[in-house]
Amino acid sequence: MKQTVLNNFQEELIRINNSSLNTTERANRSIISCRKTLGALKKEVLLKGFKSTQQEIIFFKHTKSVPLKELIYYLKLRSFELQLPRSGKELQCKIIKRKLNKLNRFFLRNIDFGQYMESECTHLDEYYYTRPQHQEDHYPFSKLYYEDFRFSTPKGLLLAEFKAYSAFMLYLENRLFCIKNPLQEQEINTKLTKKLVWPFGYAAFVELISVLSAAELHTKNNLSIIDLARKFQEIIDIQNTGFYNTRNENANRTKGLTPFLDSVILAYIKELDKKNKFE
Repeated sequence: MKQTVLNNFQEELIRINNSSLNTTERANRSIISCRKTLGALKKEVLLKGFKSTQQEIIFFKHTKSVPLKELIYYLKLRSFELQLPRSGKELQCKIIKRKLNKLNRFFLRNIDFGQYMESECTHLDEYYYTRPQHQEDHYPFSKLYYEDFRFSTPKGLLLAEFKAYSAFMLYLENRLFCIKNPLQEQEINTKLTKKLVWPFGYAAFVELISVLSAAELHTKNNLSIIDLARKFQEIIDIQNTGFYNTRNENANRTKGLTPFLDSVILAYIKELDKKNKFE
């Protein structure tokens, strides 16, 4: 049920971002979708709970963080676009640079948590992404005046902020580029808003990247395997849910190491057979 809610949300977000609406209106509709999705997930959690601690960690680390990250991102984006002066290139650039500096300070303040994320560590996950038994005692300095402790964890918001601010920083950098190079704005906006839908799951994505890495695609482009994955994520709409852990799980499969690629090859062979029958 939770995964169905999340899949529907991601599909709706893609439709909104690929629509002909202006940036602010797309942000407004995305915010509504994010809040609706978070509400549905909260209802599901409060009604059914979790069968294990690991299930709870997976939800708050990988499921809830998806709509929460998008909510923070689009709230920031909308606020920025509404406040940005309509004219005055120098003033616009100054405001964007100020916001970029503010984001950099955020990442510096939380550098330890950022390294924990980037390294895909898990030893603190039980504390970071589960709800404490005595919940009121664990949130003394929340940024929110009101927070539902039944649907929050100590680092859940910070995790979403990291992801949202990384995306928002990229948006600001491209916005700055477009202001300085107005003739290329349409091309940049197209690249930013349109991503390919990936309906095959994260394990299949990791399998594809691993095979391309084995063929030395990453070394020929002077990239690490995780950087290669990130390059593909620039055009494919898929959330990172632990690349190295998933890669290890794929390598330890007992029934075939490459089920996704095997199915792709089989589908391709069938397509060729159909084509040959008509020739």
